[in-house]
Amino acid sequence: MACFAPVALFGQVVSRFDFNSTASLTTASIGTDAISVSSDAVAPAGVAYITTGCGNGIGMDLVVPGENFDLSYITITTRFERGQSEGRGSFFQRGNLNFGFIFRRPYAVYQTTDASGTIYNNVISSNVLVRPNQLETYSFSYQNCTGVATLSRGGVVVATIDGVDDRDLYFPAGAPAIIGANIDNACAAQPGMDWIEIEGGVDICTPLPIELADFY
Repeated sequence: MACFAPVALFGQVVSRFDFNSTASLTTASIGTDAISVSSDAVAPAGVAYITTGCGNGIGMDLVVPGENFDLSYITITTRFERGQSEGRGSFFQRGNLNFGFIFRRPYAVYQTTDASGTIYNNVISSNVLVRPNQLETYSFSYQNCTGVATLSRGGVVVATIDGVDDRDLYFPAGAPAIIGANIDNACAAQPGMDWIEIEGGVDICTPLPIELADFY
């Protein structure tokens, strides 16, 4: 008798940056180093801040080559503190995937694609605050085999959507990743990023047959 089960390849950490005052901001702890960073970014006391400049569009702008992130599923986690008056910012952006906060609340937009190549736009958001002047972990996860996306704060899931099964993430070819874009837009208390980690991989979601030797 034949049964069916999905085949999954376990994800791995493909990129991580730990910001500190003794190493270059562009040096990755895991994965490929960044190719550039804003001259306004420094990392005193182990947290990356924007020290000069303010207003719409100012950020750390850590640019990482995009081929590391050709993933069908992803989990992005960062330890971050929002400046007191900052209303929006981006933790991680690549193509049309953007994980960050807007109206001081976490959200993510992302594109997926099916076997026919059709591209779909998706969004997930939460009503919890990205709290000011308090380092906390924030995470966005998308699983392609189930279509489930989640947002978390402090390890607690704060939003979930259950999308269509078997849709991979979609990224434009060659698009770089940008970490910490637009995080300083109010010229107030400085936002800071302690670290960021991206985990993911490729899942084969098509069921494969499993033969049972006996049936009771």
